[in-house]
Amino acid sequence: LPPLPSGILPTELYPLRAQVERANTTRLAALPSAIFAYTARDSGTHPKVLESMAVPARLAFKTDAQVMLVKNVDERLVNGTVGRVLGFHTIATCLASAAPSASAPASPEKPASAGGGAKPRSSVGAGSQESASGKTNGAVRNVQLGSDGRTPSAVYGATPADKENAAPVRDAKPLSARGSAGGGKGARDEELYPLVEFRTPAGTEVVLVVRDEFRVEDNEGRLLARRVQLPLVLAWAMSIHKSQGQTIEHVKIDLRSVFEKGECCDWMLLLLGLGGC
Repeated sequence: LPPLPSGILPTELYPLRAQVERANTTRLAALPSAIFAYTARDSGTHPKVLESMAVPARLAFKTDAQVMLVKNVDERLVNGTVGRVLGFHTIATCLASAAPSASAPASPEKPASAGGGAKPRSSVGAGSQESASGKTNGAVRNVQLGSDGRTPSAVYGATPADKENAAPVRDAKPLSARGSAGGGKGARDEELYPLVEFRTPAGTEVVLVVRDEFRVEDNEGRLLARRVQLPLVLAWAMSIHKSQGQTIEHVKIDLRSVFEKGECCDWMLLLLGLGGC
């Protein structure tokens, strides 16, 4: 299928994971830019549970890669929102380029305690919680771009109106983005993260997507497994199974390898319920 007017390709849904991996790997390899890899920071008493996490242990992206959020940020940026990577930048650069209402994302490395004896909630598949201070896990919102339409305005020294006099901010070298295991605040601030232009029903928003927390807890609220990773995956293709519960606006489905009699009908009914693809 040709690209949509937004430049985003419909996400291809396949029955088999091997088909998804092949489609995404082929398209990523075709992009001429450098790879930025991100290794998860895992912990917990049941490492086997990590295999079912929404994000893999290792992610790799390039400029112009098509990506998808796998965690809700708010009612606008939801699980399944698709976008395009514009480049890779630090938190400081994007904060200096953000609209006045934006603020630093809360670090997932030291999650807040659920005091007062309350049971902590699982964050798997749940939206990032926005605090009273306006900080949101997993993103620096509303990043303003320079004249090239893909670089944060602070790189040009042309910041938003309330930051006119701020000095230009330069990104660090991409060393820490290549699978760095360091989890300290300094490493987090210097790491280069994907700057993504998301297309939503409400319009376009440019967001720096940073590491967020994915947790699995038992019925008593005890932590079983925890992964700190970017809430993003490649989105040229994904499995039909993984697409459950996601809000994907445009899809293309390959049903040649389905192996259950009612599988085709189930997914066609789901698409029709969403208004078609």
